[in-house]
Amino acid sequence: MRRLYAAWASRERDKNPFSFERLQQLYQTLVKHPVITDANRDLIVETLRATAELIIWGEQNGKNYFDFFLEKNILGYFLKILGQKTNKQVKVQLIQTLSILIQNITSETSVYYLLSNNHINDLIVHKFDFSDEEVLAYYISFLKTLSLKLNINTVQFFFNERANDFPLYTEAIKFFNHEEPMIRIAVRTLTLNIFRVQDKAVRRFILDRTAAPYFSNLAWFIRNQCIQLTDQLFNERRKMTPAIGLARLEQGTSELMDHFYYLHDIFCLRLDKLSKVLSDQMLRNMFMPQLVASLLESNEPKEGFLNPLLAMFLLAQTFAIFTFRPLLNSLAMAILQPGYVAHITENNGNTPKGESFPKNETDDSKSSDRTPTNGAHGRGGMDGENPFREAVLCAFRSNDDRSLLVSCAFLFSVMTNRNVDRTILREAFILPWRRLNTRRYDSDEDDWRKKQDPFGQGEMHSVPAEDMVYLPKSRSAVDLSANDSGGNVKTRERPVSIATSNDVGSEVQRMKSSRDEGEEEPAEENDEILDPVMGSPHAHSEGEASESENEDDVPHERLFLIVDGVLSILERHARCRLVTLQLATQLLNEYVGEYALEGPRLERLKRVYDGLVISLRERFRGPYTDFFLDVFENECQQITRVRLEGLVTDSSLLLEVTDDAKSGLAFSKRMPCSEVEVIRKITQTFLMFRLLLTKVTHSVDDKLPLPSRQPSIKEQEEVELASRKTISCVVHANNQKLKRCLVVDPFFLIITEASSSRHGWGVARLVVPLLRVESTIDKFDPRALQVAIRSPLPPDAAPPTVWLVRMLFEDQSHTIEAKTYLDGGRGAMREEKIMHIASVLD
Repeated sequence: MRRLYAAWASRERDKNPFSFERLQQLYQTLVKHPVITDANRDLIVETLRATAELIIWGEQNGKNYFDFFLEKNILGYFLKILGQKTNKQVKVQLIQTLSILIQNITSETSVYYLLSNNHINDLIVHKFDFSDEEVLAYYISFLKTLSLKLNINTVQFFFNERANDFPLYTEAIKFFNHEEPMIRIAVRTLTLNIFRVQDKAVRRFILDRTAAPYFSNLAWFIRNQCIQLTDQLFNERRKMTPAIGLARLEQGTSELMDHFYYLHDIFCLRLDKLSKVLSDQMLRNMFMPQLVASLLESNEPKEGFLNPLLAMFLLAQTFAIFTFRPLLNSLAMAILQPGYVAHITENNGNTPKGESFPKNETDDSKSSDRTPTNGAHGRGGMDGENPFREAVLCAFRSNDDRSLLVSCAFLFSVMTNRNVDRTILREAFILPWRRLNTRRYDSDEDDWRKKQDPFGQGEMHSVPAEDMVYLPKSRSAVDLSANDSGGNVKTRERPVSIATSNDVGSEVQRMKSSRDEGEEEPAEENDEILDPVMGSPHAHSEGEASESENEDDVPHERLFLIVDGVLSILERHARCRLVTLQLATQLLNEYVGEYALEGPRLERLKRVYDGLVISLRERFRGPYTDFFLDVFENECQQITRVRLEGLVTDSSLLLEVTDDAKSGLAFSKRMPCSEVEVIRKITQTFLMFRLLLTKVTHSVDDKLPLPSRQPSIKEQEEVELASRKTISCVVHANNQKLKRCLVVDPFFLIITEASSSRHGWGVARLVVPLLRVESTIDKFDPRALQVAIRSPLPPDAAPPTVWLVRMLFEDQSHTIEAKTYLDGGRGAMREEKIMHIASVLD
C-alpha cells in the first residue's frame, strides 16, 4: 500500500496541483478509504492536507471548489475519520486542516456555510486524548482560530440559546490553568474574543452560568502562582545558581503580569456587569485575603500567605496596571484609609454555585481557617488604626532598602493612578498638593475621566457607591465571608471626610508656582484651596483657631507624611541604592508638584545636599581626579527618570541588596563595590538632589549642565590640511601600519587620512577629546609615541576601555612636539573642567 501511495503522489505531482480534477480525486480517495488503517494512514494525512490547500486556493481565486466541498459534505467525512480509533498523526492533521481552512477563508458566505451545520461543535466536544501535548496544542489553537471569526452574526453557530450551551467557550476555559503557558495564553485570547461579541444572549449566558465560577477559579490560580513566586524568591532560589534563580524569578513575575494585564483587558471591554463580577471575585478570593492580608508581618509563617515585601510589590503592580475604579477604590480604601479596619474572612475555597466548572486541583487544600483578622495575623489596629496602612508606612520608614523601594513604588503607583478617587487619597494624606485645589483641578480631571472611565462616571468629590465593589462605607469592620448568598455586604452610612481643605483655614492663599516676585496670588472665591507650604504660617481669626482645635480637624503636619518620609530616605542615601533614591525623589516631586518647599524641611534637604558636596570635594583632588571628571560630565548628560512600569516588572528588586558586580544587576540596582563605583554613586546622587532642590525651590540652575566643547571637525568629515598645522606620522594599530596626519587642535586629538579625491585635503578618521588621551615617548624608540585613548564611560558602571595606538614620527623633534601638544591640550581641558565643577561645588 505504501508503494501505491508513493506512486499516486508522484503521479499527482506531475499534474496541475490546483485543478478541479485534483479536488475530485482527493474526494474519491476519502470515499474509497472510509476506514483508517496503518496501511492507508499516510495517504489520508496527505489527502487532508492537499484538500485544505486546494479549497483555500479555489476560494481566493474565484473557483467553485468550495461549492464542491459543501456539496459533497467533505466536512462530514472529516468527522467520520475523527470518530474512528486512529492514531495521533491523523487527528492532528485533521485539526490542523480545519484550522487552516477557517483561518484563510475570507468570504463571509463561505465562513457561514462552513459553520452552518453542527460539525464544528461536534469536533469541539470530541473526546480527544489531551494527555498528548501535541494534540492539545493543535486543539487549543483550533479553538482560538474559531474565536477570531466570532461576531454578532457568526456566534449563532456556536451558541445554542435554547439549550443554553456554548461549547466553544465552556470547553476552552477548562484549560485556563494548564501547566503549559502557551495553552493558558490561547485560552485568555479566546475568552477576550468571546467577551467582545455584542450579543445579549451570549453575555447573559456568560454572566449567569460561567462568569463567577471562572473568575473565582482564576483568582485561586493566580493565588497559587503568587505562592510559588514566594517560594522561588525566598526558598528555592537559594538552592540554584544566581543566574538560574533570577531567570526563574523573572519568569514567575512575567506570568503574574500576564494575568494582571488579562484582567485589565477584560475591564477595558467596558462591560459593566462582567467587570463588577470580575472585580468582586478578585477582591474576595485573591486581592483581599492574600495580597492585602499578607501586608501584615507575622512571627510564624502561615500557609497561603505571602512575604509582606512581595505582597506590596504585587499591589504596586496592581495600581500601576489597572484602571477599573471600583477595584482600585476598594483596595485603596482598605489599605490606606486611616481608621479603617478590615476584617477579612476568606471563603471555603469551593467553586461558586452555578454551572459545573472544572475546579482548580488545589482549591480543596485551601481551608477557611486562614483568616487574618485584627490581631489574628500580624499587628492589630491600635485605637482604630488601619493595620494595613500602618504596615505600608512602617515599610516607608524602614531602614531596609528593599522595603523603602517597594513602599515608594506602591505609594507612587497609587498617587499617579488617576482612577483612584481623590477623596480616598485626601483622607489618606497622600493626595498630591496640586490636586487639593478642587476647582482648578476638576475641569481637567473631568475631561480626562470622561475619556478614560469605563462607565462614564466623572464624579470626583466623593466615592460613588458603584465605585466600591463590596467594601463598606463606614470605618467599622467589614466581613468578606461568602455566607451572604447574595454576595453583598451590609453597608452603613458613608464616613465623614477625614481631611478637607477647610481644616487648615478657609482664608489660606495659594502660592504661585514661581516665587520670584515673593507675592502670593489671592484665592478665588469659594475655591477649596489648601496651601501646603511650611515655614510661612498663616494667620487665622479667633473663630478659625477654635475650629482648628477641634478633635476632628487634621493637623497641618499630616500633609507632610510623604515629604517627611522621602526626606528621611534621602538623609540615609549612603545605605540606599540609586534606584531607591531615584524613585523617592520622583515620589516627592509628584506629591509637591508646583508648590515650593520651605522651612525646616527645606533645611533638611539642604543639609543632605551639603553633605554630598563635602563628599565630592574630598574626592575632587584625590587620586581619582581624572575619573571623577569623566564621571561628573557623563552623569550630567544622563540624568533620567525611573519608569514605574519598569520597576514593577523587575523582580530582581526583591532580591537581597548586594554589592557583587557579578550578580548581573545594573549598577543602580546594587550597592557600589569599589571606590570608583562609590564616586559614581555619590556623583549621581549629588546631581539628583541638586535637580530636586532646584524644583522644590523654583530656582534655576545656571551652572549645570557643564559647558562642553564641540570639535570643529567631525569624524568622516573632510578638512583642508593646508590651512592647519599638521604633523605627519605612521599609526600602528590593529596590526596595521597606516600613513596618517596629526592635526594640531587645542582641545581634540584629530587624525586624518589623505583624501583620494581632493589634493591637500584629508578625511578625519579619529576625533577624541584630549582629556581622554594620555601619551608617553617610547624609551626604546624616541621617534615613537605611545598613545592611550579612554572610551566614554559605559552606562552600566563598567570600567572604560582603553585603546592603545603607536604613532611613529619622522624624527624625535616631531615626537616631542606632538607630545607637548597632546599634554598641553589635555592639561588645559582638565583645568577648565576642574574650574567648572569647582564652581558647581561652591
